[in-house]
Amino acid sequence: FVDRWPIKPTLVSSDLIRACLVLLLFAAGSLWQIYLILAALSCVSSFFAPAQSVTIRTHVPANGLIPANALMQMAMLVARIIGPAAAGALVSAFGAAICYAVDFVSFILSAALIGSVAIARPRQEPKAAAANSKVHQILHDMKEGVGFIVHHASISFVVMAMAAGMFVVGCFGPLIAIWVREWLHASAGVFGVVSAMVGVGMMAGMPVVRRLAGQVADATLVLSGLAGIGVGALLLGALPWAPASAAACFALGFA
Repeated sequence: FVDRWPIKPTLVSSDLIRACLVLLLFAAGSLWQIYLILAALSCVSSFFAPAQSVTIRTHVPANGLIPANALMQMAMLVARIIGPAAAGALVSAFGAAICYAVDFVSFILSAALIGSVAIARPRQEPKAAAANSKVHQILHDMKEGVGFIVHHASISFVVMAMAAGMFVVGCFGPLIAIWVREWLHASAGVFGVVSAMVGVGMMAGMPVVRRLAGQVADATLVLSGLAGIGVGALLLGALPWAPASAAACFALGFA
C-alpha cells in the first residue's frame, strides 16, 4: 500500500492517527481496552516504517544509503536505550499519564517536522498508477511475493529467521514488565533500566556483526543470533534478580 500512496501524507497521517490513539489511553479503564489501543497503534505503525524507508531513498543518493541507514539505526538504538529508562523514571515520579502525554506530543511534533520537509517520489506512468490502485492488483502482487519466497530456499530461511526473532522480541516486550513486577518485585525505574539494556546490547552487537560479516557465513550469523536470543531468555528465567535480568536483556539485544 505504501508503494502506491503518496509518502508525505502517509507519514503525517500515521503520526496524527497514533497521537489520537494515545489520547484514548487516558480513558482506557480495562485491560482489553488497552490491548485494542496498542493493537491499533501497531497496525498504524506498520505503514510508517516502510514509508520512512522510502523517504530516505528519495533524499539520499544510492552511494550514501548504507551510511544513512546506519545513522537511522543508530538513532533508533539510542531511543531504545533512553526511552525505557526515561519512561521508568517518569512513571515512578509522576505516574503513567505523564508518559501518555509525552507520547502524544512526540507524535504531533513528528507530524509537524515531516510536514515541513519536501518529499518527492518519481511519478508513475498514468496507466500503471491506475492499475496499481486496484485492490485485486495489490492482492495479486502479494500472492506473487509469497510464491517467490516459498520457492527460494535462501529467502525462505531469512524470512523464517526474522519471523522467529521478531516473535520472540514481540513476546519479550510485554512479558518483561510482568517479570519485573511479579518476580523481581521491583519499581518502574528498575523496569526502565532493564528494558534499556536491550538497546545497549544491540548497540554493542552491531560492530561485532560488521566485523564478523566478512569472515563468517550469513547463515551461521543468523543461527548464532537466534541461539543467543534463546540463551538470553534462559538466563532471564534462571536468575531472578535485577542485575541478572539486566545482563540477560543485554544478551538478547546483542543477539
